[in-house]
Amino acid sequence: MTGENNDMCVYKNKLYVSGCFHNGIGNYSPHFACYNGTSWDTIAPTLTQYCTSAGTMSPYNGILYVSAYITTLQNIYLYQYDGTALTPAINQPNNSVDILDSINGKLFVYGYYLTQ
Repeated sequence: MTGENNDMCVYKNKLYVSGCFHNGIGNYSPHFACYNGTSWDTIAPTLTQYCTSAGTMSPYNGILYVSAYITTLQNIYLYQYDGTALTPAINQPNNSVDILDSINGKLFVYGYYLTQ
């Protein structure tokens, strides 16, 4: 894989990578891809088509949480991916997410947030 890599994690026995890159066989896979041990696949077509920035990821309670900015979904910065569908997370921060981490059964979301 060549190009920019922002984050990597293992989820459901696959390696997930965020960034902007070409996979191992030369196919362009913008923003998010996964490796199943044999081949690379682009995941979440909505992310691939409309995403302008792809960031950090963290598995938490069986869901892969993903920070990204998708131009067609204004003011949504945090998504959840169940291995099939990508949907906006129920609780949204009010600005971009810089770091996601799951520690001791809690999901930590770090970023620069606007006060209300």
